[in-house]
Amino acid sequence: MGVHSDSRTGSRTADSQRRDSPSAGPRPSTADRWVDELVPEEVDWRDLVCRYPVTAISLAALGGFLVGWSQGSRIVAQVSDVASSRVSATVDRYFDSAYRRGGPR
Repeated sequence: MGVHSDSRTGSRTADSQRRDSPSAGPRPSTADRWVDELVPEEVDWRDLVCRYPVTAISLAALGGFLVGWSQGSRIVAQVSDVASSRVSATVDRYFDSAYRRGGPR
């Protein structure tokens, strides 16, 4: 996680101090950590998103479209595999516990 500083004063922003403190509450999401690693430390991307929300959403939508267009079939296959595995595990657990109790009720 990068340290964000105010270019005018050289001091850390309140947002970065809150994120870096041990009692800050919930940890940043995977997406936050990924963007922190991708964007140079000098750029406060959270401030840019707040200032230019339409541009930020447009860029995110374009990125999602491009990833979906180029990797869509792989993504759908992986999501289907995970969903199938979870449904199978849930059904197996249900029937195992039901038949240990003497059958479904």
